[in-house]
Parts: sequence; structure tokens; C-alpha cells
Amino acid sequence: MSSPEEERNLEKEQEKEQEKVQEKEQEKGNGMAWAEKTRRDPLSGIIWPLILIWLGVAMMIDRFGLFAALPLLETFSFWTLFTTGAGLILLVEVAVRLLIPDYRQPVRGTVFLAVILISTGLSSTVGWGIVGPIALIGLGAILLLSSLMRTR
Repeated sequence: MSSPEEERNLEKEQEKEQEKVQEKEQEKGNGMAWAEKTRRDPLSGIIWPLILIWLGVAMMIDRFGLFAALPLLETFSFWTLFTTGAGLILLVEVAVRLLIPDYRQPVRGTVFLAVILISTGLSSTVGWGIVGPIALIGLGAILLLSSLMRTR
């Protein structure tokens, strides 16, 4: 049989071990499991699947030769359509994050990626001479807007 002091020591060791496990879990995900994160921010769980769906749509348009059949898409290629559409989806995410307080999070990285995708997509159709300055102006305006919205 063990003495009461040995039992207390054993309990203390178990508590310390449990605290270590909890600390490691918190370091990994700030204490939140993936399900908890997506429940708190369902927007992230929606945007990337939408981009994958858009990739499939762009592949189907390319596969069935609809670029030549639709006058609007005549000058577009698969990558032009995909990158421009993916960038626009990301800009919708940015707009939602800026306008709806429940979904507010930093958007600078998303804005940057969206502008790169849209610029890359449109550059093959319109040209960098036009797309470049517009991308810089848009990027600056969106970052300015996000800074102004954050100070409220």
C-alpha cells in the first residue's frame, strides 16, 4: 500500500503532466481544435472550397472548348479565367471581413494574394502596362480602407 504522501505526489505529477499536454495543445492551435476554428469563422471554411469549385468550372470550360464559343471568354485562357476568378472570390472574402464585424480578421495577406491573382490573370489579356498601375491603386485603396475600418 502507498502512503498518503506518495498518493499526493502521484496526483501532483499527473496534474503537471496534464498541464504540459494542455500547454502543447494551446501552442499548436491556441487551444482550439479545427472544428472550433471553422465554427467561429465559417467564412474560411467556405472560400477555399469555392476556389476549388471555380478551378473545376474553369477546367470544364477549357475542356469543352467554351472559350471559343462564348464571345466574352474568347480572349481568355484557362489560367486567365481561373486566376482572375480566384482573385475575385478572395476579394469577396475581404469585403465580407471588412463589412461584417463578426468575421473581422486581418485581410492584408488575402488582399495581396487576390491582387496578384487578378493581375496575373488579366495581364495576359489586357497587358501589364494597364493592369500594373490599376493593381497598385487597388491594393493601396483596399489597404487604406482596411486600416480605416480597423480604427473604428
